[in-house]
Amino acid sequence: MKVMHFYTTEGCRLCDEALQWVIPIMERLSVKLEVIEIMDEASLEKAYGERIPVLAWSHGAESLDWPFDRAAVYRFGMHS
Repeated sequence: MKVMHFYTTEGCRLCDEALQWVIPIMERLSVKLEVIEIMDEASLEKAYGERIPVLAWSHGAESLDWPFDRAAVYRFGMHS
């Protein structure tokens, strides 16, 4: 199964809103979604702190940074 990371942090309202519609899109595409808390690791905070929410494939460097809409998430999920 393909794995997508969703980078977020506690208290990020945009992240919470986006996650509510990212989850069903990934389910529809049969993509496992792993929610990653960036504050748990300094390197993640540095890499994604100003960009969250961010979607990224677990196996590559390609990412989809906010702002994104449902159509962009679907297209990104189709591209692995």
